[in-house]
Amino acid sequence: MTIEDCNAMQQIIACEGEFEIKEVDHVGTNLQLLPKLRFLKLENLPELMNFDYFSSNLETTSQGMCSQGNLDIHMPFFSYQVSFPNLEKLEFINLPKLKEIWHHQPSLESFYNLEILEVLHCSCLLNLIPSYLIQRFNNLKKINVHNCKVLEYTFDLQGLDENVEILPKLETLKLRRLPRLRYIICNEDKNDGMRCLFSSPTLMDFQNLKCLSIQDCAYENNEEGHVNTPIEDIVLFGEKVSFPNLEELKLVGLPKLKMIWHHQLSLEFFCKLRILRVHNCPRLVNLVPSHLIQSFQNLKELNVYDCKALESVFDYRGFNGDGGILSKIETLTLEKLPRLRLTICNEDKNDNMSYLLSPSKFKDFYQLKELYIIDCGMLLDGEVSCPPNLEVLVLKSLPNLKEIDVGIFAQLKILILKKLPRLRYTFASQLKNFHDLKELHIIDCGMEGGRDVSTPSNDVVLFNEKASFLESRASTVNKIMDALRDDNINLIRIWGTAGVGKTTLLKQVAQQANQQQLFTTQAYMDVSWTRDSDKLQGVAELQQKIAEKVSGVPLWLQDGSGITDELKRRLMMLGKILIILDDIWTEVDLVKVGIPFEGDETQCKIVLASRDGDVLCKDMGAQICFQVEPLPPEEAWSFFKKTSGDSVEEDLELRPIAIQVVEECEGLPIAIVTIAKALKDETVAVWKNALEQLRSCSPTNIRAVDKKVYSCLEWSYTHLKGDDVKSLFLLCGMMSYCDISLNRLFQYCMGLDFFDHMEPLEQATNKLVTLVEILKASGLLLDSHKERHNFDGKRASSLLFMDADNKFVRMHGVVREVARAIASKDPHPFVVREDVGLGEWSETDESKRCTFISLNCRAVHELPQGLVCPELQFFLLHNKNPSLNIPNSFFEAMKKLKVLDLHKMCFTTLPSSFDSLANLQTLRLNGCKLVDIALIGKLTKLQVLSLVGSTIQQLPNEMVQLTNLRLLNLNDCKELEVIPPNILSSLSRLECLYMTSSFTQWAVEGESNACLSELNHLSYLTTLGIDIPDANLLPKGILFENLTRYAIFVGNFQRYERYCRTKRVLKLRKVNRSLHLGDGISKLMERSEELEFMELSGTKYVLHSSDREIFLELKHLEVSSSPEIQYIVDSKDQQFLQHGAFPSLESLVLRRLRNLEEVWCGPIPIGSFGNLKTLHVTFCGELKFLFFLSTARGFSQLEEMTIENCYLMQQIIAYETESEIKEDGHVGTNLQLFPKLRSLRLERLPQLINFSSELETSSTSMSTNARSENSFFNHKVSFPNLEELILNDLSKLKNIWHHQLLFGSFCNLRILRMYKCPCLLNLVPSHLIHNFQNLKEIDVQDCELLEHVPQGIDGNVEILSKLEILKLDDLPRLRWIEDGNDSMKYISSPLTLMNIQNFKELHITNCRMEDL
Repeated sequence: MTIEDCNAMQQIIACEGEFEIKEVDHVGTNLQLLPKLRFLKLENLPELMNFDYFSSNLETTSQGMCSQGNLDIHMPFFSYQVSFPNLEKLEFINLPKLKEIWHHQPSLESFYNLEILEVLHCSCLLNLIPSYLIQRFNNLKKINVHNCKVLEYTFDLQGLDENVEILPKLETLKLRRLPRLRYIICNEDKNDGMRCLFSSPTLMDFQNLKCLSIQDCAYENNEEGHVNTPIEDIVLFGEKVSFPNLEELKLVGLPKLKMIWHHQLSLEFFCKLRILRVHNCPRLVNLVPSHLIQSFQNLKELNVYDCKALESVFDYRGFNGDGGILSKIETLTLEKLPRLRLTICNEDKNDNMSYLLSPSKFKDFYQLKELYIIDCGMLLDGEVSCPPNLEVLVLKSLPNLKEIDVGIFAQLKILILKKLPRLRYTFASQLKNFHDLKELHIIDCGMEGGRDVSTPSNDVVLFNEKASFLESRASTVNKIMDALRDDNINLIRIWGTAGVGKTTLLKQVAQQANQQQLFTTQAYMDVSWTRDSDKLQGVAELQQKIAEKVSGVPLWLQDGSGITDELKRRLMMLGKILIILDDIWTEVDLVKVGIPFEGDETQCKIVLASRDGDVLCKDMGAQICFQVEPLPPEEAWSFFKKTSGDSVEEDLELRPIAIQVVEECEGLPIAIVTIAKALKDETVAVWKNALEQLRSCSPTNIRAVDKKVYSCLEWSYTHLKGDDVKSLFLLCGMMSYCDISLNRLFQYCMGLDFFDHMEPLEQATNKLVTLVEILKASGLLLDSHKERHNFDGKRASSLLFMDADNKFVRMHGVVREVARAIASKDPHPFVVREDVGLGEWSETDESKRCTFISLNCRAVHELPQGLVCPELQFFLLHNKNPSLNIPNSFFEAMKKLKVLDLHKMCFTTLPSSFDSLANLQTLRLNGCKLVDIALIGKLTKLQVLSLVGSTIQQLPNEMVQLTNLRLLNLNDCKELEVIPPNILSSLSRLECLYMTSSFTQWAVEGESNACLSELNHLSYLTTLGIDIPDANLLPKGILFENLTRYAIFVGNFQRYERYCRTKRVLKLRKVNRSLHLGDGISKLMERSEELEFMELSGTKYVLHSSDREIFLELKHLEVSSSPEIQYIVDSKDQQFLQHGAFPSLESLVLRRLRNLEEVWCGPIPIGSFGNLKTLHVTFCGELKFLFFLSTARGFSQLEEMTIENCYLMQQIIAYETESEIKEDGHVGTNLQLFPKLRSLRLERLPQLINFSSELETSSTSMSTNARSENSFFNHKVSFPNLEELILNDLSKLKNIWHHQLLFGSFCNLRILRMYKCPCLLNLVPSHLIHNFQNLKEIDVQDCELLEHVPQGIDGNVEILSKLEILKLDDLPRLRWIEDGNDSMKYISSPLTLMNIQNFKELHITNCRMEDL
């Protein structure tokens, strides 16, 4: 019987009438229900109370039970009348109301034949099998109990006769996630501090138990009334409990377990144990004590993981036996045991070396085949000696290990050594004894002494991202790196005053940790939001950012606790993680965030930075502290000179003044860099004025900001030339603690009249960029972090700033605070405040004078009825409260308002006071839930309207009145379906229209929706981002002649396909080229910088000879999934030869063109493709070659070439004429093809013979000779700048290099990867090895015939001096020893390679190693 997922079921069997109730209540009645039932499974029945509770008042009974939390009512699941004499398997899964299974007086034969009992996710169950029923289950063979949160006893045997046989046939017992478990077997009362889970006053023998698994149990405090302490110690087995046939014992997640075996346990009680696994038992101090060591003579596998207190594994102290001990152990794994000092602890220590296995005990471990020692920080102070019969040896993260005594490893198959910085490579001389070695991996070993891994690089960022790293910081960085390597330290704090350089220091730490591969992944986070009183939203954002940084996938759960658990799960799966939290103001609860650290299975290292050291130590419990001190005078002066220029040193009049200015900066880098930039190239008088102001500075009330810092920044602000740049600085200071989008800044500036109303937007953007550059040059603004905004920076909404190097800027936190302090003192102040007390503040004089308000709404659900701010021009609302309500009258007293930004608000209709905003020029309602926005029609001065990401479904007819609108942004309005006709055409001043990922319901003229022809009426329109789902919707007469910036997508495109790299982008999908697209689209194609064709039809050419006048500005061309295409260019027309083709093209991508025969048909004009840098060709099945030689010579700028999955390709470059073949054959000729090529990838090209030669079908006499050279690159090919070469699945490749390479050929090659080349015979011949002295990585896999890597190398000659990584896999014929011409044996072996100073990783797997 199986019953699952019946949510309302309360009983399995119920009595229908009074007669049935009386019958079952009759004493002695046995119902004999289901007498042949052998299997019963009940799963996911949340209301199930019992199996057969016979009551006339079913509902009343159920209401009094667990459904109302009344756990004191005893109601057994099976009544005493029920008897299942033949039941063999019983499963209870997710029965939340199950508290007691069995009745205390069951019938005689009840459950007598039960063999398997599984109870999972029964949260109310208190006891599994009570003492009075234990004898009924003599046939039980398997018990599995999982996630029963209040279960305290598994078997309660108290009061039983000591001669009673207990569960004699039980073979498997598995207990998991029982947090309140007190006893597994309880047969006595114990009130002492050491509690036994298996406890009995008399001998209790589990004769047949073979497997015992206990996971995540006994970690919670029990309910009141029990004797319990928070740190109660537990011993697992009492002295009277015997398991003579136990073969497997698994203990995982037992935080209170201090001892496994009682000190008086008899030797024979565990004599057949074969497998012992102990994981995550942080209080366990000893694994196998000396008096029990002989009990484990059958132990074959021991696995110990993450036991923080464990110091020794086998305790031999006091043992006098002469016989072999642990003679059958085959696998030993020790991982994450930070306090482990000795694997074997005995009293015979006559030297200072901590041996892994004492040589005197080798005889005890002669069967050991697999040994894993990982991340045991205190183990192995010097040398490790290993048993002779090992097959697998893995040693990782042992910082003190110096030597390995491997002896004669006749049977070793796998050797993995990783992160052993002090290891001496003398052990390599013993590798000749590895006769059966199949895998060899050596990674980051022997680094100390060979190179300084802690010395900072010279090009690190300090504050202005240009200065050299300062030496005074080096010692602090090194100390922090030491702390990161210390397994006992999880929480590190860095503190120092504002502007002292903490962030720069953190980035240097992150950089070094990444270079040294200390962590699986790492994440840097700015948590400036912790200054706010309400941090819930900040915690949620932090969780998302961490998840995306470390795993690349956001968290989708809605529930807060669910997100925390999910983040913790992800972090624990990823291994070692470094998380840096910068600019902490108040405590961040790491547990609530979901960051696992102390006490968890997988540790995170957390580095915290703050201005306030007390926050980190007192509130957040950081274990070690580092203070970042100001720069010493000599470094401050050096830093100042590098920023302001050397003229301060050379000018004798200026130098003493400059020195005094630096002294006033008091060693704070932020003060030094800003004042140095402001004073650069200024007169002596200006320098003197600055010095006077710095000396007369008064204290500031800005928290943790030094008065000197404030004074320097204030002086830099005052010194800015022009009111516009000063206003822009103050405006940036008003914005939130995150990067600032130039788009957003531009929209604010438009509303605030930074630009002339008659000035085109193109000129206005240039002015803004100029102002931003002035602030960056002054050190008051910084470039955004490069790794951010990779997608947003390429969206169509960035078209106006697509030319800018960085579309986002940021402001240092200290600079922002100073900016806000300056703005607050202005006669018309800028105000940044919280929503609490807003009504009272509106009555103050400050509210009546202020011109800018940035309001953070977090606590209140409704704003006051209005703010009396008659001078207000700018209102920015940071809304973190989705239920926030703005009253209708709120804006009535803001009649001068010019900019209004309301983010993520909900408006059924806009507040009626909108009609008071007659002067409003910029309105942003991004991310708002909008229904009726008709009031917008009254904002007739509006120039900017942004509804990005809003839920608007229909634009109102009233928008026709917005005749001054210049920028309309409707991007990502995915629900927008209706734009009434003539609205767009009425916006006569519109210059910029964004509609990507938005409206697509374009109509033809005369229908009830907007049509594309309306765009013809917008004579000022210069910037357009738009989706057109079908090319047939394009009117023939549509003109885009005024567009200077556009991103137009014709066809359906996914979000990731909308990336834009340039300011003029046209992407066409499912377009028939034989149909006339209209003059508008044709002219756009002519002027496009980025052009993409997908699923093109109606032509065998992408570009015709009639297009010869176009594409002069094209930078990126991509053609994909177009089976009709045979040629990209038709250049047969003689007129084509008179014009250069694609002179600006930088990238060409050809994908899935299965009938492509040639890239261009006919000759190509000289000078064509002269700027091409990237070429990708993949899945072009008919392509036999890529270029003719005459064409290839024009690719002088090509840097990256990738050719994949072209199954008929024979050559990359083919010779078209006999003269080209003869030229190639001429002695001394250097083809000099692709002189700037840096990366060459050729993959899955089964017919490829070589890189350049005549085609196989050539009739010339030289054909045979060219192919007979049998080298992929002939002697004329030279790639002097090639850095990466990847050849994968080239079945005809035999030899890569010609035996006579030109001087300088491949001299810059750094990465060489060869995969699946079954005919390859040799990687690098000996006479060419010196051409490859810059190689850093060699990776060769699955090359069946390869014999040499490299061939015939003299061990005394330094080779491959820069090599860092060598990977060799699946090379069955690889030979390590080669006879030279002088009959001497030259060796190219790991011994040779390990003498290379920069060598970091060696991986050898599935290779011939007999002569290694």
